[in-house]
Amino acid sequence: MEHNLRIDKLTAVFNRESLLAQIRFLKRRANQDPLEKPQFALLFIDLDEFKSINDRYGHDAGDQFLITVAARLKTAVRTTDVVARYGGDEFVILLKDAGAFSDVTAAEEKIRSIVEAPMALQQHIVNVGVSIGWAMFPQDGRDADTLMKVADSRMFDSKKRTQGGGALTGCIAPPPHDTTENAARKHLNFTYFREYDEKSAYHP
Repeated sequence: MEHNLRIDKLTAVFNRESLLAQIRFLKRRANQDPLEKPQFALLFIDLDEFKSINDRYGHDAGDQFLITVAARLKTAVRTTDVVARYGGDEFVILLKDAGAFSDVTAAEEKIRSIVEAPMALQQHIVNVGVSIGWAMFPQDGRDADTLMKVADSRMFDSKKRTQGGGALTGCIAPPPHDTTENAARKHLNFTYFREYDEKSAYHP
């Protein structure tokens, strides 16, 4: 019974309440053992094509679309990570033990390669597009609300650039003479990211 309360009924991934509870647990662990320094990241994912699919093919097709995307997300991450439906067509992935920004970018790349593959839906082939934002603990915040707001804001920035027709290919590099990880994080947008260092690739 308790397990059912933590699972989204439609997609069979974790629900919002379970996700937030797991974030709070990781925060408590960090507070209790500062020497351990647990780090994690959130990926906030919005489905770009969901509304048009729902309007064109109906709610049953929309539900099947969400179910298939959720299954693809589960295959794109490690078994120790958490896939949750945050609401509607929004999903959040909790990447545990993601201490480096390269962990986040590599996970994002793998998610795109799996989730954005064309999907068969009611005898049609539909495109799947995702907008992704990210936040890292503790760099971007030390509580669930702050982390979700940061990730959500970055997701919307990604979506606006895509809808504005400004999408590029390749990796956005930091400005000249600034090669720090912070600089890369400021200037990389997930919508534009298409390459990553194979040595730091994220393996499930």
